[in-house]
Amino acid sequence: MTSIKVNGEYIAPTGSTICEWCKRTLKKGEWVKNNFEYGIFHEECHDEYMANEFPYDYGRWGADITEEDVD
Repeated sequence: MTSIKVNGEYIAPTGSTICEWCKRTLKKGEWVKNNFEYGIFHEECHDEYMANEFPYDYGRWGADITEEDVD
């Protein structure tokens, strides 16, 4: 069973925990990341959450990203 939305908040079934990103119920045996500041996530959801919350540049040092970009 997945979570349901009630009054704008996602509610997990009794005795369950939901992922902060996708709002699906965490199942026993799934890999999760417990980020003490932002909540608990499926492993792949945590990476997606961090990429969306904190922008970053991706590329080769010296070609795509230089000292100018860091300052």
